[in-house]
Amino acid sequence: MSGQGREHRSEERARSGAPRGSEQETSSGSATGPAPPGGTGRTTSARETQPERTVLSWQRTGLGVLALAGLLARAAVTDGAPVRLAVAGGVALLGLGVLGGLAPLRAQRVRRALDHGTAVAEARLALAVTAVVVAVAGAALVAVLSPR
Repeated sequence: MSGQGREHRSEERARSGAPRGSEQETSSGSATGPAPPGGTGRTTSARETQPERTVLSWQRTGLGVLALAGLLARAAVTDGAPVRLAVAGGVALLGLGVLGGLAPLRAQRVRRALDHGTAVAEARLALAVTAVVVAVAGAALVAVLSPR
């Protein structure tokens, strides 16, 4: 195989986001996409699975915030601290906002952008989720460090 052919496939792999060495070569030396686990069957590119992984990561963030709210609520009930329980409720609302509001909105926008072939970046949604995570981390820090 010529060096130019390898270089062209490397550029394609970099644009698609596929990991290095994930291409399957045919007997003619051309890449057919990522190699499937069993060596046969339909191949999927990293470009096809990336939006799904992104949606799942947004859902994991929401679930993580809800889990932290549960831990804060348990500690508040155990210690008999109504203010901490209110903070846990606020954290739970933020988690529900991410899981039930921002994550589905992000999924819808990603699907729409891919259907139209446009950019997927949503800086405002990412900033909103970052603000939620920072606020929840601050609440957890205060809950952990406050005297009992």
